Amino acid sequence: MENKLRILMLEDVAEDAEMAIHELRNAGLTFSSKLVETKDDFTRYLDEFNPDIILADYKLPSFDGLTAFKIAKEKHPDVIFIFVTGEMGEEFAIGTLLMGATDYVLKSHLTKLAPAVQRAIEDSLVRSERRRAELALIESEERYRNVVETSPNAVFIYSAGKCVFSNRSGVKLLGASSTEQLIGKTFSDFVHPESRGAVEQQINRIIEKGTEPPLIEDRFIRLDGTPVDVEVTGAPFTHNDTPAALVIAKDVTDRKLMEKELLKTHKLESVGLLAGGIAHDFNNLLTAILGNITMAKAYSDPEGKASDRLSEAERTLTLAKGLTQQLLTFARGGAPVKETSYIRNLIKDSATFTLTGSNVRCDYAIAHDLWPVDIDKGQLCQVINNLVLNARHAMPDGGIITLSAENIKVCNSKEAVAEIALLKDGDYIKIAIADCGVGIDKKYLDKIFDPYFTTKQKGSGLGLATSYSIIKNHDGRITVESQPGVGTTFCIYLRASKKEATRDKARKKILTDPQREQYKGQKVLVMDDDENIRKILKDMLTYLGFEGHLSVAGLDAIELYCKAKA
Repeated sequence: MENKLRILMLEDVAEDAEMAIHELRNAGLTFSSKLVETKDDFTRYLDEFNPDIILADYKLPSFDGLTAFKIAKEKHPDVIFIFVTGEMGEEFAIGTLLMGATDYVLKSHLTKLAPAVQRAIEDSLVRSERRRAELALIESEERYRNVVETSPNAVFIYSAGKCVFSNRSGVKLLGASSTEQLIGKTFSDFVHPESRGAVEQQINRIIEKGTEPPLIEDRFIRLDGTPVDVEVTGAPFTHNDTPAALVIAKDVTDRKLMEKELLKTHKLESVGLLAGGIAHDFNNLLTAILGNITMAKAYSDPEGKASDRLSEAERTLTLAKGLTQQLLTFARGGAPVKETSYIRNLIKDSATFTLTGSNVRCDYAIAHDLWPVDIDKGQLCQVINNLVLNARHAMPDGGIITLSAENIKVCNSKEAVAEIALLKDGDYIKIAIADCGVGIDKKYLDKIFDPYFTTKQKGSGLGLATSYSIIKNHDGRITVESQPGVGTTFCIYLRASKKEATRDKARKKILTDPQREQYKGQKVLVMDDDENIRKILKDMLTYLGFEGHLSVAGLDAIELYCKAKA
């Protein structure tokens, strides 16, 4: 198929045709097109224009798409034929596909047209490759071997239920060292147990009935037992005058990993749109309430019962603010404020604090020479806290958590393990948190980073989603491995920084008993769009001896500042 496609459009509404062309061009397709609406013009341009793709309406005033489909298939059996129509019953649509139509798209869903055309082109290319391979076999054994052996896709031939041929890509795909390791094996030997029955039936149909199955996604098992995701197609074949099946497989493991990561990202973005707005408004309310409680404590007797009740309310509200902070972290606008830091002490301090007062202890194996990283310290503490807390909950009767951190170098290749396959090459710090708790069932592993998903009775479902979002925003990766009854291990990969890290500075003392007189007359400008926040901040500043000035928006704040400086 040439780079510039030729598209013949059978359509009587010019506006509909223009919309279809617009969708295809927006998708980056390069093509020339002809628009027809009568049988005579359609038949003439089939010969003169020689289209690669036909887009046909189902109903026209003097013609119909089904008749056009039959004419097109007689003249050009391999042409891509897609119905683009405003109405088509499901049974009729399925019938056209069984007759050999490539696809159908409703005019009310024209955004699906470009993907349908692109899929059809890809499938056509696969079929062309398959036909070329078979013709090469017939014409010349040597030519066949050159074409098939250099194909990036795995090519197998199965006859009498056994593998009789594999190209080099097939040997590599299945983790063999030579073709001899595959010859004589059944197809089921390499197919995932869940798919074996269906695959055996398809192979038998190809050989016995000469049918060509559609392109499907499946999972193969390498000789070492590791799975590999593949796209597979097949065709009837003849090997040594015996009916056989030609099978072509493409490794799509990396693509599937990227699709999973993209799906997680979309889920987080969707929830973030909702959660971000709610959490921001709720956080403002909590801030105002907490500020008023703090002021009430300041004016009350420290030894009185009211002060105790206020302290308890203050503690509870602080916990509530922590929950809204988790929502804000993975919502839009929760980008980390990074600084180059050494994190050896941060990791250990966060874990130790989380386990305080529990019946779980932590064994540390943290390298002394950990490279610096660019991180938001508060957010990384939150991740360590979430993961250690999960490990603690997984061992209600007590136990040991193993927390390790080391420097690693990532150099991806086709043989790279899945957990680092999506990392860019370079230097990383790997943090591993392993427990010996109840473990996580395999069916939940793909869901544990989803917002609000939890297997705990009292869990919020935010801890792991937040942790995933934080590490993603640090251009890192978080993975999980678990076995029920054995335990769970979370691994965090953070890119090492090339900058020089500064050591932690000594913390300043918090002023607990302000000398109000020394602040008397000093002005503080407060800008916030929430009236409750403005009021409580002014009360606090007044209590401390400052003179507070309030502003709602940026321009007002600038005007007040300029007046004060004048």
